[in-house]
Amino acid sequence: MCTSPQTAIAAETWDSTEASFSHSTNTEDVVDQKSTETSNETDPASSSICIIPDPIPGIPAPVIGMEFVSKEEAWEFYSRYAYSVGFGASRNGGSSKNGKTVRETIRCHKGGETRGKTDKPVSERRRAVKKLGCQARILLRFNPAKEVWFIHNVVLGHNHELCPEYSYKLTSHRNLPYYVKKLLEINEHSGLPLIGNINAVMQMGGGAELCGYSERDARNYVGKVRRYNLKNGDAAAMMSYFREKQAVDPNFFYQCKFDEENRLELVFWSDSVSRAAYQYFGDALSFDATYLVNKFDLPVAPFVGVNHHGKTTVFGCAMMTCEDADSYMWIMSTFLQCMRGKAPSTIITDQSKAMTLAIEKCLPNTVHRFCLWHIMNKVPNKVPHDETVIKEIKSAVYNSLTIDQFESSWQNVITKSSLQEHPWLSEIYEKRSTWIPAYFKNHFWAGMSTTQRSESMNSFLDKFVNSKTTLSQFVKQFEEALGKQRRTEIELDFQCVDGFPKTFTEEDVEDQFAGAYTHKMFYKFQKELFAVIGLKFNPCERLGGRRVYTIVEKKMGMNLEYKVDYNAEDQTYSCDCSLFQTVGIVCRHALLVYKQEDQEFVPSIYVLDRWSTHCKRNHLDAKSIAMRVNDRRETYNNLYSLLHGVFLDLIDYALLDEHTLKTMVDGMNDLRMSLCNSRESRGDGVGNVGSNVGESETGCSVVGADGDSNQAVKDPIKRRKRGRNPNQRWKSHEEIIRDKKKQKMKKLTQLEGNVNGGAGCSKVKRSKK
Repeated sequence: MCTSPQTAIAAETWDSTEASFSHSTNTEDVVDQKSTETSNETDPASSSICIIPDPIPGIPAPVIGMEFVSKEEAWEFYSRYAYSVGFGASRNGGSSKNGKTVRETIRCHKGGETRGKTDKPVSERRRAVKKLGCQARILLRFNPAKEVWFIHNVVLGHNHELCPEYSYKLTSHRNLPYYVKKLLEINEHSGLPLIGNINAVMQMGGGAELCGYSERDARNYVGKVRRYNLKNGDAAAMMSYFREKQAVDPNFFYQCKFDEENRLELVFWSDSVSRAAYQYFGDALSFDATYLVNKFDLPVAPFVGVNHHGKTTVFGCAMMTCEDADSYMWIMSTFLQCMRGKAPSTIITDQSKAMTLAIEKCLPNTVHRFCLWHIMNKVPNKVPHDETVIKEIKSAVYNSLTIDQFESSWQNVITKSSLQEHPWLSEIYEKRSTWIPAYFKNHFWAGMSTTQRSESMNSFLDKFVNSKTTLSQFVKQFEEALGKQRRTEIELDFQCVDGFPKTFTEEDVEDQFAGAYTHKMFYKFQKELFAVIGLKFNPCERLGGRRVYTIVEKKMGMNLEYKVDYNAEDQTYSCDCSLFQTVGIVCRHALLVYKQEDQEFVPSIYVLDRWSTHCKRNHLDAKSIAMRVNDRRETYNNLYSLLHGVFLDLIDYALLDEHTLKTMVDGMNDLRMSLCNSRESRGDGVGNVGSNVGESETGCSVVGADGDSNQAVKDPIKRRKRGRNPNQRWKSHEEIIRDKKKQKMKKLTQLEGNVNGGAGCSKVKRSKK
């Protein structure tokens, strides 16, 4: 039983023929409250007894003759009254004269009768009956002489219980304001999970009881936004988003390929910032297509590199429905077209045959190597489990400074272990020029020898997308992920400008690189400088103007010798470690030689602009193009942000005291009513501005397909990636052994539980007998 102040009076009657009320406002007509108070046994749907609430302070009840500037003002008045009393309000239409509304009825939400079939099977979901024929209502009429609306007749009695504590749950008192819709769209665009999005917005409104809408209202609106976004299909929505991006950013590049049924087959895109970054940092790439986190399970293949801070940067991204050679050739050729024909110097991939064929054909001058980690991680699983053999194989791969050293070390371990006929070792040995580090000493790799950069990018994307992410959502979230990366790059740039890296020695060469390199890259050089202390060198060999130093370094329990060929005429050098050639950092061995030669600085050719703080970074300014596009959507968003900030300031000021708060609330209500009346008088309609999803004037972030070309585009077919289960990653030998131990322990635990449980069950059965 709901508790609310209620009084029982004789029922008023409604004259349907005259469309008027018969209502008495005299106190004599009111029956004594105590003598006619309804009991728990009274039928709530009975029309002979009506319940009228007691007056509520500050909330006047509707009275015949009340005047309103507009029917919207009357609706607001009756809604406030209904909310305070504990029932919902609904409009029942009106009468028109000469095309203009002159009469309208506002009644209790339980008025009328329930519509629908009554012969539905019991198995279907049964809804509660809400229409009880309640007669509570007001009749509004328009007075043309005074141009006002007034209450012509009124009925206050209800034939049902009133529950003011649940008023916030009634449909008529729930409203999703435009600013809430805007916040929901912003959070949705930012990749916030649905439940987190709704909870955050509802908490900003004061919680479920005070925010003025329900969780279902917010959830329905987000679903409406998503459906509108995909009204012509996911692929069409993505194409529309690409066109919008290109309209804002003229240097935005995208290209798609469709099959004979016009289904999306291949897509590649890159924005102006990524394209500009490639001109500076596109010398070494990592390319991987193992990321499958999207609704259609399409492989996502980003082109990844290293920026001047040693951080991962993305140059473009592709999606494909089929991982064959033709698909990869299309991606590589499109990538070259996007980057104005500039091919990378080096590229790292996995051992995909289709990918290898595509690189050989489209990037013939690019040095291609396989990921070292993926190969070496299979050694414990492929080779007989002998720790000594595995250790010697790894030593031959990682510690060989030259190709000859590798050949000698490999043959020694293979012969000694009688592995000449081992099929897998023979296979990778035949392909040794594609993955052994000694074969790539003279090429720049920016410190990469594996596809770890690509895999870290995949892990980074997991924060923004999931397996249910649509294609159009994916490209938006991919842009958000790139934005976060770029903000990190800007922050690191600022740190380089704002401060100077700390030096620890009196060496001039340390100050030379501290002032030239970014902080992150300087610290890598500093590590090499500190390591000079642990090196030893043998007497050098003099060959004319050249001097050959033998540097001894203790590494992995072995004394390794590095030859440093130093030219005294131009102070250049070459070292067996090839750190400068592969990473772009002067190695510790060369630093020891320069110190021995009394050289305070290294030649400028060893200070790469690529790692420099003065490296041109126009790619970070490329996004300023979008700022110069003053379209209506951007203007609307800016206006919304401006007004939002103004109102937040007013809220802070109003919370100082109750008088200020009341003054602001009254003023805002008057302003809102004045704006609504103004719009109604102009015939613009009344309601929340921009509340309809998809209207261009709202600045809504959702996009849909436009034009016949988009309507013809079909979504790709969801398919499984060929060659592996996307839900189960490859496991190394150590992981397999560890998982087997866990399974064995789990079985033992279950057996013990069954033994103990069985005894207990038998006892229970005997006790039941």
